[in-house]
Amino acid sequence: MGMDNAHESFWHQMSAAGEMKEDIFTLCFGRQPTADRQGTEAGAMTLGGVDTRLHTSPVVYASVSVSNAFYGVHIRNVYLRAGGGGDSAQSTDPNIAVKRVDISEAELNRGTTIVDSGTTDTYFTRSIATAFHALWKDFTGKTYNNNPVNLSEKELNSLPTILFQLQGLGDINEKLAKDNTQPVVGLVGALDPEHPYDVLLAMVNYILILFSCLLQTT
Repeated sequence: MGMDNAHESFWHQMSAAGEMKEDIFTLCFGRQPTADRQGTEAGAMTLGGVDTRLHTSPVVYASVSVSNAFYGVHIRNVYLRAGGGGDSAQSTDPNIAVKRVDISEAELNRGTTIVDSGTTDTYFTRSIATAFHALWKDFTGKTYNNNPVNLSEKELNSLPTILFQLQGLGDINEKLAKDNTQPVVGLVGALDPEHPYDVLLAMVNYILILFSCLLQTT
């Protein structure tokens, strides 16, 4: 659809036509347990603001830089969380193991890391592969490979979940944390005490397979 920051993009055209209250668009992605030939709802797009009916926790904010019409983010860390912790950035098991992929922040951000609403693939620099493979084996007991596999639902849910720590807008996220009596889903918190107001993004296991395959070949 074209949601970048170029003047020709869909949201820019809607804004220029006076159809948006603010220059904001939001994408809410949903994961459905079943698929239907008539179509399966996968989320919603909101123009001109945030539709709070679509989520059950506060919106958290990552720092974004706009370059050549793309939305760039800064990755602070990447982690693997043991399977069985659920699909959210906030695990259903507070005692479940989470380990950091042993790669420097500078290496993670070599070049530019962008969030692209029109791309279905996730790519990382090849230099992360060795550390990722080592941690994968630590969690699963198996050597990572690109061979296709058939997995039961239980086996799929036992795969690790990737967690991305993105540099957050500290002042806004700190206020969110202080205004809520419960931990805010999507904030790093105690996982990184030096940057507790960074954003924590979970990549659920059904996408993890695609991600880890691309990891080795790009």
